[in-house]
Amino acid sequence: MTNLARASDRFSARNLELMKLIRAAYGIPMAAEDSRITGGPSWLRSEKYDVDAKIDGSMVDELKTLSQDQRTLAQQQMLQALLRDRCKLAIRRETKDLAIYTLVSTKSGPKLQDANPGETSSLSYGGGGATRSITGQARSIANFAQALSVALGCPVVDKTGLTSKYDFKLEWTPDDNQEQSSLTGAPNDRPPSPPDSIAPSIFEAIQEQLGLKLVSGKGPVDTFVIDHAERPSAN
Repeated sequence: MTNLARASDRFSARNLELMKLIRAAYGIPMAAEDSRITGGPSWLRSEKYDVDAKIDGSMVDELKTLSQDQRTLAQQQMLQALLRDRCKLAIRRETKDLAIYTLVSTKSGPKLQDANPGETSSLSYGGGGATRSITGQARSIANFAQALSVALGCPVVDKTGLTSKYDFKLEWTPDDNQEQSSLTGAPNDRPPSPPDSIAPSIFEAIQEQLGLKLVSGKGPVDTFVIDHAERPSAN
């Protein structure tokens, strides 16, 4: 079982494929379609490693002064440096037109609750059985779009124009057919809810619960090509 954790002064992972670590370092959701990152030796996707990286104390203090989004970017840059050092990772960015979803507001407007000043920021995935959920506290809609990318396995681009921090909870019933279409690069606009479900499909739930909407199409997406990687050096 994979276990990946970020703390204020360290990054640790257990039993993790290095490809997942590369995804984390470059902001590619774990569930994103494979076309967003290509190349590299096959062992990147099969061999598993334990990672335990400690952050320098002065850097920890600096991270505490940053916003959540700035802190995430800084942590990604540190992971990138770790991969270059230990795995001699050479990776390049390319922009390609891929199947995407665009997140926009509905005509009636968003149904979002403004976060309270000083509220702790958090984002979590939940649900078991027939229902799934995404719960955010003091998070941006850009953060929510990235969470939807994980849930759908397809890039989601925020075009709502909303810039505040919000509290929200989305609950839906997953549809295997919809998820499969996303992974093959053919997203649907709004499939119906699965029969006898206790919650609507993710497309309906976003509109009904949050006043937002997903629109399918194609658009420019950052992709990455791995030119070189070596098995990590020992400590």
